[in-house]
Amino acid sequence: QVPSTFNGSLLQEHVHRLISLNKLTNQPDRIKIQVWRQPGGLYTPATQAINYLITVRAGHPFQITNQTKLGIYDAFRLCSSPVSACKTLNSLPYIFAGLFRQEHGFSDVALLSTDGYLAECVASNLFWFRNNTLYTPSLQTGCINGIARRQLLRHFPVVQEGLFLPAALNDVDLVFAANVMGIQVFSGGWSGTQFDQVRQIFMNLSV
Repeated sequence: QVPSTFNGSLLQEHVHRLISLNKLTNQPDRIKIQVWRQPGGLYTPATQAINYLITVRAGHPFQITNQTKLGIYDAFRLCSSPVSACKTLNSLPYIFAGLFRQEHGFSDVALLSTDGYLAECVASNLFWFRNNTLYTPSLQTGCINGIARRQLLRHFPVVQEGLFLPAALNDVDLVFAANVMGIQVFSGGWSGTQFDQVRQIFMNLSV
């Protein structure tokens, strides 16, 4: 159980202080917050107290880049659970997918759910456009509910979350992956309206 003192105001105060101490103001920064339970007990904790660590380092401006090869990784599939939409310390599926990507020369790979549906990429959520509708895999696939994902779904007028087989990517207008660092375009091209909408969504970042 997270204590009531561990709240947004406390985190904001710590983050601003770290940015100032490290002279990282007025620039893009990468902020990471890790939370884990204090020692004691095995699978049944002896206490519900937590430890946390906040790290801040220089980041990169938000970018939209063109990539060439998106592969499919199906050897280690994702499973939906009450915590699957959050980042946890269990990163093995993404580590193995990253190694597969590297070994086979892909720009990125799409991981699949236990039922074989598209889930997400190694470090970003997966999207595509067809007839001006924005598609993305449902959280039921076990994908992480990333910040960029939430922003895109909140602001695009016509969106559809669902369970899609890899073949769904064959006949689309645009395939891309997105996280807070940027967008990777794998195939197709933006319409002028779509690109303008993306710029508006991430207007506080350097697109």
